[in-house]
Amino acid sequence: MTAIHETHRHVITVPDSPELAREVAKQCALHAYGWRYYALISVLAVQTLFFLIMGTRDWIVGALGAALLGCVITPIASYVTITRHVNKVLKSRSAGSANHRLESTEYVVSEDGVRVTAPLGTACLPWTRISRLRRFRRVWLLYTGAHCVAAWPIDSLRTELQDFVVERVRSHGGRLK
Repeated sequence: MTAIHETHRHVITVPDSPELAREVAKQCALHAYGWRYYALISVLAVQTLFFLIMGTRDWIVGALGAALLGCVITPIASYVTITRHVNKVLKSRSAGSANHRLESTEYVVSEDGVRVTAPLGTACLPWTRISRLRRFRRVWLLYTGAHCVAAWPIDSLRTELQDFVVERVRSHGGRLK
């Protein structure tokens, strides 16, 4: 475990909430596929409509319609799956606590990295391990590889902390989106 020096220390406390879980699931489902995926959906929709307007009732229309339906359902299914999983984890956490309340996660952001203290334990992440920072209107997501390790509601981040996190991620080779 890496020790974190406390020179520039910022503490973020994020309560576990179904609202935050839904926001994270929405952003993950919307942005996991990229713009090319949504362009594909648009092209499939235009082609299907074109064939229907032209009066074509061939197998190609059925195939395009089935592909379009599958492409539309996939992000929706991702959202539902992620939301159900996170809500299940939140329920199991709150059921395990003595007073049946939701827990919170504390993040200590410093020069050396992020220390995460959650009901399951504590972990120290140096900035070099954080590969990506995704900034959305309501939430910021920190990633190590393909795994999201932190979800920070934007209203819990002061402007100076936002600038500090962006500078740290950028200076250690992480991608910003």
